[in-house]
Amino acid sequence: MRILRKLTLQYLKMNRTRTIVTIIGIILSIGLIMTIAGLATSAWESSIRSAVRMSGDYDFLLAGCGKAVHSVGLHGRKGAGGV
Repeated sequence: MRILRKLTLQYLKMNRTRTIVTIIGIILSIGLIMTIAGLATSAWESSIRSAVRMSGDYDFLLAGCGKAVHSVGLHGRKGAGGV
């Protein structure tokens, strides 16, 4: 292990410019990956919020019940989930 560490440090000292450019490249690539992941997560959450805003956050939908839903008092309430 000591030989490997010694050779590694010697190589890094001989090629300082390449080492610095490599470290900067790694830092930039990690930042880019994190930015893309953040944008993807934000777009996903935005699409979910848009779907909830357009169609509500129902657990289930009572279709074709007509006046029965009016008499229970669930008509027009977003997210009403119990009858």
